[in-house]
Amino acid sequence: MKFKRLNRQSRAIKKEIGKKIFEVLESSTFIQGPNVKKLEQELANFVGVDECITCANGTDALILAIKALNIQKNDVVFVPDFTFVASAEAIVLANAIPVFVDVDIKTMTMDPKDLEEKINEVQATMIYHPKAIVTVDLFGNVCDYESIKKIAKRYDLPIIEDAAQAFGSEYKGKKAGSIGTIGTTSFFPAKNVGCYGDGGAVFTNDLAIAKKIRSIANHGREDESFHYSRIGMNSRLDELQAAILRVKLEHFKEVEIARIKENENKFMKIKYAIQKEQLNCMIVRSQFTICCKTQQERLALQKRFDKEDIPTMIYYQMPLSEQKAFQIFSHLFTKKKGDSNTKKLCQRVLSIPFDAYLHEDEIKKIKRILRINLYFNENEKI
Repeated sequence: MKFKRLNRQSRAIKKEIGKKIFEVLESSTFIQGPNVKKLEQELANFVGVDECITCANGTDALILAIKALNIQKNDVVFVPDFTFVASAEAIVLANAIPVFVDVDIKTMTMDPKDLEEKINEVQATMIYHPKAIVTVDLFGNVCDYESIKKIAKRYDLPIIEDAAQAFGSEYKGKKAGSIGTIGTTSFFPAKNVGCYGDGGAVFTNDLAIAKKIRSIANHGREDESFHYSRIGMNSRLDELQAAILRVKLEHFKEVEIARIKENENKFMKIKYAIQKEQLNCMIVRSQFTICCKTQQERLALQKRFDKEDIPTMIYYQMPLSEQKAFQIFSHLFTKKKGDSNTKKLCQRVLSIPFDAYLHEDEIKKIKRILRINLYFNENEKI
């Protein structure tokens, strides 16, 4: 069994993909061609925003979003401690300082209370300046935006929504990627909608921000002439990937969202703590993540899956604030008594195989192993 069944997806759309690739090869237009322009409009329509700018990958999407906010020396951007490294890495690469925020133990997304505490802590230094908030819609679950938006408004901070793991999810009827000042996503192959390589996109309703992001992504070029108004970068989605994504986006809308929800429902009655869906949220899960009671229970469960040749993944094994790469910012981390929620989750979470192409017999096999592990754990306690 594979962790993600991209081979099954490829077989389902092979004919349409082949036709699109052939058309691109025949056109000999490989950069900034018609498929890129059409994809950007189709993505903007799906997410529900005025502007979409495609780029080379999801990390670049975050860097572009942060750079568009005029980050200066000693500016701080707040980011969850429990997320993939790119969410914080992009902050540093855009010359800002990451300050890590704890997460809610049940939803696994940014804790609004801890966010406000960290903002006040940074303001109290009189040296560092709160500049923006990077929220992460983790494993398909969106953040508590009702609370976070109130905090953002109170401190005049824009929200950059990292929606890479939640493409297709909704919060109060708004698609992930459209909720913040700027939204970003990744088209890494394992995402809900993925390339046959790398790709990313930025979403916004602010036309001035969109224009600036387009410029930064294309070497700082301001218009169709060779005039450069700023130092930029080279981050463009190529025509082949855009053509592939156009097919995959339609298939995602027409087929995969419903299948993901159907397979999710088949797992919901397992007797493990499942990542809690945010209030007012419709999740399109990118990962199905459970939380064991202890690190030892997780290890036992992993071993049972390994014996059946079923892959599992731990997202994530260590808080970002404890990673060596961010040690130079450690003086800005709040030291709490006891373990943070992030630390607890790192010790207990486990993601099991899950996507739109998981077959009924595979679901039954996964659920059987979960039941067996639970049975032995309960008996050991007796």
